Amino acid sequence: MKVYLAGPINGCTDYEAIDWRLHAQARLGADAVIDPMRRDYRHKPVDPAELVYADLEDIENSTALLANCWKQSAGTLMELVYAQRVFGNVPTYVVWPTFAEPSPWIVHHATYIFNDLDDALNALLRQSLRP
Repeated sequence: MKVYLAGPINGCTDYEAIDWRLHAQARLGADAVIDPMRRDYRHKPVDPAELVYADLEDIENSTALLANCWKQSAGTLMELVYAQRVFGNVPTYVVWPTFAEPSPWIVHHATYIFNDLDDALNALLRQSLRP
């Protein structure tokens, strides 16, 4: 299992961008996650094309995408659409807290929707145990 950890980065504190990813890594295992935060682009110049293509390559090399949508993030939603529309064999596990109904776009591109990160991680762990 290789799970791409999609979620807000831009405009987030270290805690917001990193803490939930560390939690996912602890639950799933370090070898089971692909973390785009290893290319933390906050507070430094970045080539947008280089960053986006690296993230897309990571998604292509994943077996699942976990999108933690705890706040709005254009990049996270684009990664979700890419995983489903362009590289359609990547199941998507979307964490959508109950603060609002998800857009029909989210519902359409999500394989599974959860209100809690741990529920999504439990589902990923169950999936990884299947032959």
